[in-house]
Amino acid sequence: MTVEAERISVDHVAHLKPSYGGFAATQLTAHLTGIHSAIKMLNSRTRVLHHYLLAMQKVSVSAGDIPCDNSLLRQVYSLLRRLPTIESEKFRDDFSMEYNDTLLVSYLAMFTSCSRYDV
Repeated sequence: MTVEAERISVDHVAHLKPSYGGFAATQLTAHLTGIHSAIKMLNSRTRVLHHYLLAMQKVSVSAGDIPCDNSLLRQVYSLLRRLPTIESEKFRDDFSMEYNDTLLVSYLAMFTSCSRYDV
């Protein structure tokens, strides 16, 4: 998810109006369920691709079990080049910033939730 997409998501969730009927919670639950399903699908497809590449690496080309598909390998290479390098300084800085932002939002949500009740 990009930073812009995350901002839009946070803005959307922030503008949900709480109602005692639970409509906002239902809407948020549906949204999070959709995101969970998308992540599960991505994980499933990534596993299939990973198993295919491992099988292609183990099997000799002469055996003919799994043919080497150069077009598919180019597409996989192109996809992998789009991913950020985890070891880069920029990635660590961006990750730390987003992690801290997420913690801040969680803490603010907790304080907001606690402030509704007179303890």
